[in-house]
This record gives sequence, structure tokens and C-alpha cells, in this order.
Amino acid sequence: MAARYWLLTLLALDLLFIAVSLVRPGFSVLASPMFSLTEDGGYFEFYQYAKWAGIAALMFVAARPRHGRGFAVWGLFALFLLADDALQIHERVGDWVNTWQPFSPPFNLRREDVGELASSVVAGLGFLVLLAGAYRVAAEGFRLATHDFAVLVGMLAVVGVGVDLAHVALNPGPTWDTALTVLEDGGEMMVASVMCWYAGMILRGGAGARPGAAALTRPAPLTRLRPALEAVLGKAA
Repeated sequence: MAARYWLLTLLALDLLFIAVSLVRPGFSVLASPMFSLTEDGGYFEFYQYAKWAGIAALMFVAARPRHGRGFAVWGLFALFLLADDALQIHERVGDWVNTWQPFSPPFNLRREDVGELASSVVAGLGFLVLLAGAYRVAAEGFRLATHDFAVLVGMLAVVGVGVDLAHVALNPGPTWDTALTVLEDGGEMMVASVMCWYAGMILRGGAGARPGAAALTRPAPLTRLRPALEAVLGKAA
């Protein structure tokens, strides 16, 4: 029951922050850009920092023999996302590419957009190599959890990278600009909330033991993502 309220609380805060960002132009008390979804270093971004840090902490704790040391790779991935947000790593790479070599990207994209995409791809491939090494020797529980985390990372890539590139390429009017901003930044917040909650579910339930481990050292069976979401949000999840 506590796990259910944890996810619902995270998602409710996401929706609250999205609503505040949408209504802030009409309220002088919210006029500060710190209340905007798109503000680097704003209040909502610090909320994201907390989630990435929480995921990292949960995964490092889970990276024990009885759970699977491979979870440390997911912890490192969460720390990278935290550093990328806080230090604007992919934006800095995009700026460097913009000044490095003049070229004309397709689809109305800017050179910095190509640089940001390239940095994300390179970082993703690096973690994929680490994850593949851990996956090869891991217990079944870690592999199943990795399948579920991969789905969430894919969703994060769609809203954080795909929608961002579509936003630039389409260059929409004010209404669609707002809608795409909410889909991108609000979507990232909600996916991060599910990732944080699921990391806690993994630590709480366990990720399976290696064959031959003593029965007393085996953790509880891993809770899979879809059944866990259905238990909280209903079959629509």
C-alpha cells in the first residue's frame, strides 16, 4: 500500500508542477522563471535532480550479491542523468558542435541540436556496453528488471529527445509550442517518477538470486513493471 501512495504522490507532484507552470503568467506571485518547466536550475528541475539522485541511491543499495551487482550500472546511469541536467552536458556539447564546423542539418534542425543528439547517442552506447557486460553474467531477476528499465528509458528518450527534436523541426505556433513543451518537460518528469518508484520496488522485492544460492539468502521475487503499474493505476496502465 505504501508503494502505491509513493507513486501516486510523485505523479501528483508532477501534475501540480505542470499546472503551476501553465497558469503562472496569470499570477504575479508565480512570475519568477524559477516556476517554469523550462528554466534551467528552476524549482521543478531541482525536483528532477532529487529523483535522479534517489534512483541512483536505490540502485547502488540494490547492487549487492543477493540482488545483482549489475544494478550499479543503472545507478551510474541515473547519476549521469543528474549530471547532464545539472551541468547541461549535452547543451554544452551542442554549443561546441555549433562552433566547430559549419554545416546545414536537415529538417530545420540547428547544429546545436545535432550536437545534443550526438552526445546522447554516445552516452547511451557507453552505458549499453556496460549494461551488456553486467547482463551477460547476471541472474534472471536483474535481466527482467533491465527489460523493464529499458522500456522506461525508451519512453524517456521519446519525450526528452524525440519530442525536443520535433519541437525544433516543426517550429509550431504558441498553442502547439506550449503543448510540446508540456509533453517534453512534463513527460520527462512523469517518466522519472515511475523510474524512481520502480527502483524502490526492485529494492523492496528483490531481483532474484543466482542458482545454488541458499534459500535463506534469496530475496523475494522481482516485481515486474507492468503488473506493478496495473496494481497502482488500474488496467489502463
